[in-house]
Amino acid sequence: MSILGAVAGLLAGYRVYARWREREPLRALGAVYVLLERKYYLDTIYMGGIIRPIQYPIARAVYWTNQRVLDGAVNAAAWVTRKLAGVVDLVDRKAVDGAVNDIAFATGRSGGFLKYIQSGNVQRYAVFLFVGVAILAIAITRF
Repeated sequence: MSILGAVAGLLAGYRVYARWREREPLRALGAVYVLLERKYYLDTIYMGGIIRPIQYPIARAVYWTNQRVLDGAVNAAAWVTRKLAGVVDLVDRKAVDGAVNDIAFATGRSGGFLKYIQSGNVQRYAVFLFVGVAILAIAITRF
């Protein structure tokens, strides 16, 4: 109901005020009104005399710089990256992955050896502790 009431109000307002137009009293000034309406043509002079002569050459220079210099640098970086990809892949596979694989292999081997030492036998741990302290004492007193 509220929407129907709002639409009815809009239609009534349109019907009452559709033909009613208030005249602009300053239009009677003629050319002076146009001069005032166009703000003394300052925007036209400013755009045509200052902005456009500067804007378009600068825009062309920026576009040229973007197309030639910046895109050239990006394309050169891409070319260098593609050329170095083989070397980097070799370094990654041999040096980095090789080091990680060697550490993993050494860890696996030492874990395989240490599993025999790590038995849960407390008396054996005490013997290892005593032997280690004795070795350290001898090493410290001798050197």
